[in-house]
Amino acid sequence: MQKFAMDEATRTMVLCMTFICVAAYLFKEILNDVQRDVKKCDNEFLSIKQRNAELETKVQMLESSLEIQEKNAAEKREKNIGERINALETSISAIRQGRTYAFTALLSGLNNNYGSGQTIVYDNVKVNTGGCYSGSNGIFTAPVAGIYFFSWSTMTSPNVPLDTALVLNAASNYRVYLKGVASPNSYSLFSQSTVVQLAPGDRVWIVAYKMGAQNVHGGSWPAFSGFRV
Repeated sequence: MQKFAMDEATRTMVLCMTFICVAAYLFKEILNDVQRDVKKCDNEFLSIKQRNAELETKVQMLESSLEIQEKNAAEKREKNIGERINALETSISAIRQGRTYAFTALLSGLNNNYGSGQTIVYDNVKVNTGGCYSGSNGIFTAPVAGIYFFSWSTMTSPNVPLDTALVLNAASNYRVYLKGVASPNSYSLFSQSTVVQLAPGDRVWIVAYKMGAQNVHGGSWPAFSGFRV
């Protein structure tokens, strides 16, 4: 059996080829890793780009919504200021002209039953200078700011208690009460009056209060009156 003899040059060439193969394999693996990293970076970049586009869209929507809200708020403030200016101009004009606002209305029904909180509508309007009282709902609406005087009366049937109040605006806690117990043998007429500071648009009316006002006798005896002092 013969031994294969390899000279120095052949060994060197074999070693070089082996080194080149190993280097080529390692370079290919490194290249693959780099390509994977590049692809991963590309995907992350695209994802970041997409998120950035979404954020920009949201920012634009928020800016647009904020502009709309600011515009609406500005328009509302402008409207409120305009209404206040108009009300002040009306008040000043009324003061300069010495304009009178006054009303008197009577309760026409003979027997009226009212539950607690129900408006007592004095429907038979006798005086309504300035047209600020409504005989259909019993409400006086202040046309201008100022001091107003109000009085009202109610009549009950025999042995019937009475509980009424003057109300300033629906959400107000302002109340002026009129309470009485009728005579056992005759009709009784009760009255109350007060002075109120009103702003333009304030509303005043009479309601049955707490225990209500049962068998309120009308017949144009009870009255609701008011005027600007």
